[in-house]
Order: sequence, then structure tokens, then C-alpha cells
Amino acid sequence: MDSLDAAQLRAVLDDAQASLAAALGRIEAFRIREKQVMNELSQLRAQVHGGASAGPPTPSARQAPLSAQPAGAGQSKHAEEKQSTQQEAAPPKGAQPAWTSPGAQPVYVTNIGGDYPIHIISGSKKVPGSLVVTPEYVDFVEVKARVRLEEFVGISTVKTDTPKDFDEDAAAGDQAMGVWQILWSKGGVPQRQAFEASVATREALHRCTQRWLGQVDDGGTKQKNVAVEGTELEIAVPRNLMVGDATLTLVGDASAILTEGHARALASAIPPLERMKEWTLSYSTTKHGTSLQTLYRKAVPGMATILLIRDFGGYTFGCYTPDSWRVSPRYYGSGETFVFQLEPYRVAYPWRSMSKEKNDYFQYGTPECLAVGGLGHFAIWVDADLMQGSSGTCGTFGSPCLAHSEDFKVHVVEMWQATQG
Repeated sequence: MDSLDAAQLRAVLDDAQASLAAALGRIEAFRIREKQVMNELSQLRAQVHGGASAGPPTPSARQAPLSAQPAGAGQSKHAEEKQSTQQEAAPPKGAQPAWTSPGAQPVYVTNIGGDYPIHIISGSKKVPGSLVVTPEYVDFVEVKARVRLEEFVGISTVKTDTPKDFDEDAAAGDQAMGVWQILWSKGGVPQRQAFEASVATREALHRCTQRWLGQVDDGGTKQKNVAVEGTELEIAVPRNLMVGDATLTLVGDASAILTEGHARALASAIPPLERMKEWTLSYSTTKHGTSLQTLYRKAVPGMATILLIRDFGGYTFGCYTPDSWRVSPRYYGSGETFVFQLEPYRVAYPWRSMSKEKNDYFQYGTPECLAVGGLGHFAIWVDADLMQGSSGTCGTFGSPCLAHSEDFKVHVVEMWQATQG
């Protein structure tokens, strides 16, 4: 300790405090869990004994059976009081107790046997924690964040810098560590939580969310075009973007991405009514800077949009959407949406409208990210700075990774919109 300077000592103290806070959080969670179990046991006892309380018997409890009492107003009154007491003691069928902490905040504790060790990432700090995966929800215990089935949006990877002393052999296998973030919407407000976990933990979470999205049945058997444990989502046969006579009329500023061949290729897939309109460059990172908020502001509401991305690997890809981009608490858009790749191959992946699962995951925009597609991975995901992105096998379109790698760095982003011709 004597050899540590002030900054190093402060870092050690911060780590110790974070570890202590995590430990205290887990202790509190187990304490509240014990209290819940005792409350549940008390309710069960009350139900077994006909709704009678555990305390001294009340006057109504000492009454004789109704068949031994004379009929009258008093009997009716006592019967109604007893029935009311039983109804209050026994919770409604199928209802779950609304456990709350002393501060009236929800308490997030679950089965101890179902938790996985993780590191919860908050800013630049990593705090030891636990992830609990159940069929109905996922809990980040230490930060009291619960993601329910109906609130879940998706999971994306988070790009991190590789340490200088990184050992590839030690990082191989199921214990290899990675950083992900889970996205959900609570009360219409977009939420996200970043965490570091092993590949084995990520796969357990992936299996749970796959079931939420209807991709795996309760028995774990494989369905058509559905991913199961240990396999990838099935990739659809792409539509080749043929260069024909039709082209897009690009007006205004020149594109840093689109060539004449690209414009003709896209014209073969875009609906004819939109193809005949003039297309204007509404946003470009080379002109307006790297900001997702600026992209949202520049988007003309209600206009069909082509979003183009070129990564530093030289790949060019994007999506066509019949609606403009905006911030929304849930997915929006329509089945005319499709994703495409222009370099190195010219292919498109339209919406898989015949999918048996819920499959209307078209556009998703929040202040923190922009995403296209769902069912497994996003077809395209970019962060708020339009600097980092990810692309994976997407069940909405049956598309593979469209970028040069699943995690990529953005070189240029452009947004073209159709105006009235």
C-alpha cells in the first residue's frame, strides 16, 4: 500500500466499495427471499385452516356451524363476515404476491439455483453481480432490473477494447468472456443494461429469449425455420439485386457511398411508386457529423427511407423502410421493409411474411440506438454516436451478417428519402 499513489489507492478503494455493495445486495436479496417464503408459508397455513388467522380465534371463528344455528339476521351477518375474511386471506387464483421493499420499490429475487455470475457494467465500472433467468423474466439482482417477456426487445453485443495481455487460449471455450447489452421497454420508456458474462451464460440467456420470441417450443424440439440450442437461425435464399434499366433519381448532394450501379440495383427491389420519386440525401455523417439524434432530426416524417452504411471492412449494406426513422418505445414499420448488401455482393432479404412466429420487428429507434429486425439478432444495429455497430443472423428477414464481421466500426452513414416527384 505504501508504494501506491493517490490515484491507484482511490481505484483500489472504489473496487472494494463496489464489491462490498454487491455482497450487501445479495445478502439483502436472500434475506427478503426468506421473508417471502415465510409469508407464503403463512398464507398456505391460513388456506389449509379455512382462512383462519394464525392469531387468537376471533368471535366469528368460534361460532357453531351454520346448520346448528338458528336462521336469522345475525347468522347471515356472521356468514358474510367469515366469507369476506376468507376472501381477503386467500389471494386470487393464479395471482402472484406483489412483494415490495420497505421503500415501496419492487424486490427482484428469484430461485437461487437459477442464477449466473456476471459483471454488471455501469459507465466505466464493472460490479460483480448475478443474472437470474426464468421462463417469465430475467433479473439483474444487484441493480434490481427485471426484464419481463412482454417487455423484451433484443440483445446486442458491445464492442470493447482488447487488453494488451489478452490470452486467446485462456479465453477459448464456454468460459470465454464477452460484453452484451439487453434492451427492453418498460412503460413505454426504452431501457438497457450492459453486462459482461461467459459464453455459457450468454447461451443460457439466448435460449430463454429465443423461447420468448416463439422460436423454441416448450419441449425444445426444432420447428421449421427456427433456431434451437446449439444451432443457428436458418438463412433465407437471398434475392439478387439485378442491375437493369430502372434507376433511382438522386438529387441534391452527391453520395459518398452509392454508385450508379448501386442505384440501379436498389431500384429493382424498391416498390415502383417510390422508385419513380426523387431521392434526397437527408443525412450523412460526412456532412452532418456522427450523431443519431441529428439523423432523427433530419428525417422527414412519413417518407420512405434508404439507410446506407459502409464499414471499415469495405462492406456496404443497409435497409429500405417505407417509414422514416424516429424515436419510438416499440417496433414500428411494415412488411415492405427489407435489408440488403451492396458490397461485396448485391443481394436483398425481404420480410419473411410466412413465418409462424410473431415477426413484425421492422424498425426500432431510441436515443441510444437504431436497429432493424429481430428474432435472434438484429439485422443492423448502430449506437448513438454512429461509430459502432453489429449485425447477425436475423429471423425477421432470414439474413446473415451483412457487415464484414458481427461487430463492426462505422465508416459512413447516409439516409436517403423519397420526395414527391
